[in-house]
Amino acid sequence: AAGTSSFFIGGRFSRARAAKGEVVICGWGGSLQEAERKAFFQPFEQETGIKVVETSPTDYGKLKAMVLSGNVEWDLVDAGDRHLFAGVQEGLLEKLDYGAVNTKDFLPQAVNSYGLGIFYWSTNIGISTRGSKKQPKTWADFYNVKDFPGARAMRTTSFDNMEIALMADGVPLDKIYPLTPDKIDHAYRVLDRIKPHVTKWWKVEAQVIQMLTDGEVDFAVGPGGRMTVVKRQGAQVTFDYNQGIVHGDSWVIPRGAKNKKNAMEFIAWYASNPKRHAEFSRHIPYGPLNTKAFNHMSD
Repeated sequence: AAGTSSFFIGGRFSRARAAKGEVVICGWGGSLQEAERKAFFQPFEQETGIKVVETSPTDYGKLKAMVLSGNVEWDLVDAGDRHLFAGVQEGLLEKLDYGAVNTKDFLPQAVNSYGLGIFYWSTNIGISTRGSKKQPKTWADFYNVKDFPGARAMRTTSFDNMEIALMADGVPLDKIYPLTPDKIDHAYRVLDRIKPHVTKWWKVEAQVIQMLTDGEVDFAVGPGGRMTVVKRQGAQVTFDYNQGIVHGDSWVIPRGAKNKKNAMEFIAWYASNPKRHAEFSRHIPYGPLNTKAFNHMSD
């Protein structure tokens, strides 16, 4: 194979690089996965000789189908917090072997028996700055189509939409959880008000970023970090951190992964490289969970 060296050892040929094998990593695509590629995937492959095969996007339904069918194509997955929790409940994930993984510098909440944290990110109010229009600063503003006219884009699932609807209707932050049935009913009534004014519904983050960049929509629910990336690149896009909802992603291994050993080797390498975490945050402004990373970052 290209890029391998062969040696004759004990009566058989050994391909040094090929023997290391590969690890198939599924991420979310777009600027996030590009940042992971530069900060993690490429250096890991260069330093260990294990080939990183990338795919995207993360899809919980697909992960579940793979595990239940016994045909697991992914070895390592960038999973959202909701996917980690659901995967643990449904028995879809491998327990991580922390024996060789240095987690002492990680925030405690980033270390889970079935997942190790990658970064914190937040759902924010995205704004296309094309033309002159009033910019929403709160979720109540986002829902106020009279005073803040414009095309809107929202996520197709209930993820974050329940909390956003309740905040938009004035429910105090300390009263949002737990999401009891009456609060869910309340949220759906509020969502009914905004639904006629949502011109685009999106499934993956790259879609909403493209909508804002192209000016297809004026306002959107979406990830602030990715909006920052396209803004740096000259897109007429901005966002507001106010009332953002914080989430954390983690590396998880699907149960039955074919290259579990290499996936664990990646996790151990990742955990011991705080400089790479700092590098990741330079490419996309998401917060690292290895506290030593801050020693390698500017103010």
